[in-house]
Amino acid sequence: GAIVSLYVTKTAIGMGALIGMMMLAGIVVNNGIILVEYANELKRTRSNLFRVLMEAARGRLRPVLMTTATTVFGLLPMALDKSEGANLWNPLAITVIGGLSFATPLTLVLVPAIYSIFEQFGKIYSDILISGNVGKAVKHTVRALFKKKKKTS
Repeated sequence: GAIVSLYVTKTAIGMGALIGMMMLAGIVVNNGIILVEYANELKRTRSNLFRVLMEAARGRLRPVLMTTATTVFGLLPMALDKSEGANLWNPLAITVIGGLSFATPLTLVLVPAIYSIFEQFGKIYSDILISGNVGKAVKHTVRALFKKKKKTS
């Protein structure tokens, strides 16, 4: 999203854009942490992982969207500025605005999906690793990664 926004606005990647990418990474990680933390909190009281993740995504939708909206609208004047010092600040603002616009929906979809994958692997491997059979864990991983899916017609 950040690279696309820089390309569309014909803005060069310079120091401002690189600083913007670091800011963007921090904001996106924070949004993911907010979602995962709430999912962990819900998981303590509920057993159905799918429902926990759906409720976590619904419950943290507003805070994540508010963080994104306030950041985007706060940086909009900086992105549109045409004054003398704008050549440093414009790329920073354009990078963060474009990146957040792309990353926020992905965060709300991918974080629960990745959480689910790690949760399932965690259950499988905790039993195997507790028994001390690391070879079995490696074998199970290879099978899971290269397992052919059955065709359903």
